[in-house]
Amino acid sequence: MKVMTAKDMSMLSLGDTLLPNEALSVVGVCVDDENWQFLKTFAGATGLIRVLSHVGDYRAQDREAIADYLGDPLPDICLVDFDGNRRAASAAAERIHTSAPGTAIFAISSHAQPDCILEAMRSGCTEYLTKPLEREQLVNAVGRVGARRREKKEQTRAQVI
Repeated sequence: MKVMTAKDMSMLSLGDTLLPNEALSVVGVCVDDENWQFLKTFAGATGLIRVLSHVGDYRAQDREAIADYLGDPLPDICLVDFDGNRRAASAAAERIHTSAPGTAIFAISSHAQPDCILEAMRSGCTEYLTKPLEREQLVNAVGRVGARRREKKEQTRAQVI
């Protein structure tokens, strides 16, 4: 895992990416300790995300409300680790996608084979990030989510006017 230094943070090309105006909220589902620590460090160093909570199981078969599972209000981004149990992770991502369509789902995995990526995308994931997580890939993914949110807000404003 690449450790972020102060120099790394200063070299973030924020102007070249479409970053959100405010920090996006993040919940992790079964994210391993190393990558969870990276997320917390990233959040503190960049201010691009706010880490809300870490859910320690997939709960794909559980019928509880999605808000009880991920928190209320629902997060902007949910990171689902596909390495622990691909089938359960896929089912959890599908459930989140169906129940919380406004939440972007990032699959994270140490596998980069096309069939693994396709499985995650078919489950409703909008991003597929490979482990170990790196600053640049996370900045880019968060930037895309921020850009989509801004675009939706602008479309809503345009419809009102």
